[in-house]
Amino acid sequence: MIKEIEIKKPKLQALHKQTYLFIYRREHTKYVHSDTQVDPSELEWRKVGEVTSIELPRLQNKQLPPSNIEECREIAQKYLSSYVPEIYQAEHSSHLSQNLLIEEHPPKKTPKATRADKKKAKIDALQRLLKDKFSLKAISEKLKINYSTVRRYVKQINHGDSFFRNVGRPLKVSKTQLNFIENLLTDQNHLLSKISQIQHCLQEEFGEIDGKACQETVRCAVKSLKFVKKQAIAVPVNRNSARVIDLRRKFVLESCFYLTQGKTPIYIDETSFQADLVHNYYYVRKGSERIHKTVVRTKNISTICAITNDSVIGYQSFKGGLTASDFAAFLTELLNNNLDIKSDLNAYIFITDNAAIHHAKIIKEFLQNLPILYLAPYSPFFNPIELLFSRWKYYFRSKDSRSLKEVLQNITRSFQNIPFSLLPKIFTHSLKFYPKGLDRIPI
Repeated sequence: MIKEIEIKKPKLQALHKQTYLFIYRREHTKYVHSDTQVDPSELEWRKVGEVTSIELPRLQNKQLPPSNIEECREIAQKYLSSYVPEIYQAEHSSHLSQNLLIEEHPPKKTPKATRADKKKAKIDALQRLLKDKFSLKAISEKLKINYSTVRRYVKQINHGDSFFRNVGRPLKVSKTQLNFIENLLTDQNHLLSKISQIQHCLQEEFGEIDGKACQETVRCAVKSLKFVKKQAIAVPVNRNSARVIDLRRKFVLESCFYLTQGKTPIYIDETSFQADLVHNYYYVRKGSERIHKTVVRTKNISTICAITNDSVIGYQSFKGGLTASDFAAFLTELLNNNLDIKSDLNAYIFITDNAAIHHAKIIKEFLQNLPILYLAPYSPFFNPIELLFSRWKYYFRSKDSRSLKEVLQNITRSFQNIPFSLLPKIFTHSLKFYPKGLDRIPI
C-alpha cells in the first residue's frame, strides 16, 4: 500500500525572497557606521574567506522614467529650479537653453589700483579743481598733496608734458608680426608651449631675415599681448564625445526623475590610501632648497564609502585592490547595518560609477534586486562623494604613517574629523553640473 506524502506548500513570503552569500576575497575591516565612534586602535584585519549573507525581497514595481524625453525634461526642470534656483531659473519656454542660467565665467574681482592709477586720478581731480579756480594751496589741502608737487603738476599741464615715463625699450617686432603672434596663440587647434616654437613660426611666415627675433624679443611681444603660460589639464579623448554627452543627458534625466519621486540618493564609490600620501608643500626659509620628505611605501588600502545627500552611512576598508565579491559584501553589510534602508529599498536609489566590479556577472542577479543607477563615463563631477574623498585625504595627509597599521588608524582618525555639514554643500555643487548635462554642453 502506497502512503500519501504530504507536500508542504512554501509560504508566499519565501517565494519573494532570496538569500545571497558573498565571500570576502581580501583582508578587510569590519563595517564602520558613521554614528558609532570607533577607536582607531580597535580596527583589525579580518581573514580572507569570511562569508556574509543577506535575504532580499525581489524588487517589485521598479519605477522607470518615462520614455518621452520632453516629459523627462519637464521633470528635470521642475526639480532643478526648486533645488538650485541660483543656477537655474524656470521660465515658460520650449528651449531648455533659454531657461538655464549657467555662469560660464564667474565675475572677476576688481583689480587693486596701481600707483599709476592713483596718480592719474589725482591729476584728473587737480585739473577739475583748476577749472573751478581753486588756489594751489586749497588744491594741496583738498587732495592732501605736497604744495611743491601741485606746482610741478600745474607746470607740466601748462607745458603739455607727460606725467608718466615710458618704461622699457620699444618692441623690435612689427605690428604685422605682433598680429601674427596673437593669431598664433589664440588658435586652440595648435597650442604652443615654448618660445622657440613661436620663433620657428615667425621664420616660416616672414622668412629667415625679416622673421628673425631673439627669445627675449618674442617673450616681450607675448607679454605685451597679455598672454601668460598656464598649466594644461590632461583630458581623455572621449570625455566629451557625442556618445558620452548623450549618456550624461540620460543620467541627468533619470536621476532627476527618481529624485522628484522622493527617493533618497545613496552615492557609493571607492578610494585608496597609502603611507606616501603626504602634503606636497611645506614652509621653508626663502632661498633655501626644497624639503626632501621621507616616506614609507606600504600596500594600498581600498576604502568603500556610502553617503546620502545629507549624511554619511558608513565605510569599510580592504587590503589591496577590490573584487566584485568584496563590493557585494560591502553592500550586504551596509543593508544589514541599516535596516531602515533594507526594509524600504523603493525609497532609495543607489548611484555609482561604471567600474567593472560594480556590474560583474557574479553579482548581477544580486544587483537586480537593488534600485541602482550608473553614472555616465568620464562624469565623476555628478558624484558628490568625490569631494568628500578630497576632504578625507586632506585630513589624512596631516599625520604621517610609517606602517600599514598606522595607515588604517589614520584612515579612521581622519574620517572622524570630516564635518558632516559639508554634505549638503557638495550635493548642491554636483547638481550645478546637471544643467550642462541636460543641454549637452561639454564639461
